[in-house]
Amino acid sequence: MQAQLEKLWITDRERLLSCIRRHLALVGFYADRDAGLEGKTAASKAASKAASK
Repeated sequence: MQAQLEKLWITDRERLLSCIRRHLALVGFYADRDAGLEGKTAASKAASKAASK
């Protein structure tokens, strides 16, 4: 029982990390795209967001 629980937990953590990486990559893609459409670099866009807070 304990071994099965550990195996399932490890599988769950691996899938969670995979999902996080995929979605962060997607967010980054759209941030870069939007910055490019606005004529800004991603770094300057991030800096302007930080300055507005």
